[in-house]
Amino acid sequence: MGEKSANATRRARGAGHPNVYGWLLSMILALGLPLLAQQGTQQGPDPFAGQMDYDAYELGPGDEVRLWVFGIDDVGEQVYRIDSSGVLDVPYLGQIRASGRTIKMIRDELRERARKYVLEPEVSVNLLERKSSPVSVLGSVRRPGVYQLEAPRTLLEIISMAGGLTEDAGHSVLIATEVWRDVLTDGGKVERRKIVETKEVSLKPLLRGESPQNNVFVPPNSVVSVPRADMTFVIGAVMKPGAIVLADEKSVSVLQALSAAGGFTEMAAPGKAKILRIEEGTVRREIPVDLKKVMKGKTNDIAMYSGDVLFIPTSAMKQMRQAAFKTSLAILAGVVIWRR
Repeated sequence: MGEKSANATRRARGAGHPNVYGWLLSMILALGLPLLAQQGTQQGPDPFAGQMDYDAYELGPGDEVRLWVFGIDDVGEQVYRIDSSGVLDVPYLGQIRASGRTIKMIRDELRERARKYVLEPEVSVNLLERKSSPVSVLGSVRRPGVYQLEAPRTLLEIISMAGGLTEDAGHSVLIATEVWRDVLTDGGKVERRKIVETKEVSLKPLLRGESPQNNVFVPPNSVVSVPRADMTFVIGAVMKPGAIVLADEKSVSVLQALSAAGGFTEMAAPGKAKILRIEEGTVRREIPVDLKKVMKGKTNDIAMYSGDVLFIPTSAMKQMRQAAFKTSLAILAGVVIWRR
């Protein structure tokens, strides 16, 4: 009877208190699995973080480095500049192709060459000054071109160096940069390869100061592209025919487009306006728009999308009336002159 009572007591305690070992195991799995997953997907340092990875830095003509090899004192007595052909000339160790290669690659090659003179060579390669850090700026900027960076620069600094954005600049910027990553090959081996990583940055919140984290650092050898914004067009009998930048909006209404074009002229036929839209690449569709009814609120305003053209024709009747009026004025002026 006492044994049954003791068992019942243990079961009651077990029901009221969770299994400690099970709880610890669940906590370890909850905390550990995300960390393991993160490590498995980690591809290396973020090239846009502004912290330079010296081992991954690609050398180029004009860069200056200081070399040191244990046991070969003459190597470390001077500063080495990579010549215009991209070569380092190192005493005892010969000429080394440096342009386009990382500091780690140069260090490994120096170590292999130094084995002829030292049993277990210790080698260091220190970057003193970089003069081969080009960044290409393309697209809707005032001064597109290639700019040399002597220090890390943010995206806004790069755009400022290129003269700022033009009026037709889009709402985002694309930054493409080459980085070295460990890539798993088809044969199951891990190889160090150069790949292109692309980052898209939204401009509007950045320029408004709403997202300072978008002001990323631009790595050397990057291409900064500012695409042209999507546009609609207004032509015909309007005060200011031309293109309308959509900025970060997907569409613009007919009345908004008409307002941006300064309204229509006296000769316009607003009731016969139409939207010209290209569909499926080559098919042109004409959408009738009665601007009189739209302006009076008798029909819905119509959305215009990228590439749409709002055409407002002139009124033949108004042109005839104007021509007749001008003719009458000319005749009247002639009669007055003749009578004098």
